[in-house]
Amino acid sequence: MIIREYKNTDREKLLKCIIELQDFERMLESDRLEGKRMAEKYLEYLLRERGKDKQWIFVAEEDNEVVGFISLWIEVDPEAALAVKNHTYMYISDLVVLLQYRNRGIGEALMKKAEELTASKDIEHIKVYVLAKNTKATNFYHKAGYRDYEIGLIKEP
Repeated sequence: MIIREYKNTDREKLLKCIIELQDFERMLESDRLEGKRMAEKYLEYLLRERGKDKQWIFVAEEDNEVVGFISLWIEVDPEAALAVKNHTYMYISDLVVLLQYRNRGIGEALMKKAEELTASKDIEHIKVYVLAKNTKATNFYHKAGYRDYEIGLIKEP
């Protein structure tokens, strides 16, 4: 397995990953758009900011196939500056490993790359948000040493 930076030739495989993640989340929360409906625009959004030394996409490659990716960027929360001492953090927007490649250490390898990058930028912490119903992802992050920090609540009146 190889973890490397995204290349333009990875586009179709990344779209496949985004669609799989989105459709899975859609099973958990019905307000999520269908993966095929949003994947192109979302990937364009991710790629627009890439390369400005504040946003990165790394892919996991196995047997010359992209089987997962992680997207992350440096986030500065000006509101948090009023309440917490460290309001600059690395934000993981996406982490996905295609279903047939899970439980092989690929997710852990992508997280390790994110943590190494974060340390190299002298950033003290990483944040990631998970749907409350996505217990597998929550357990994955807990196992990797992440802890619950904030809980968001929602109600449809």
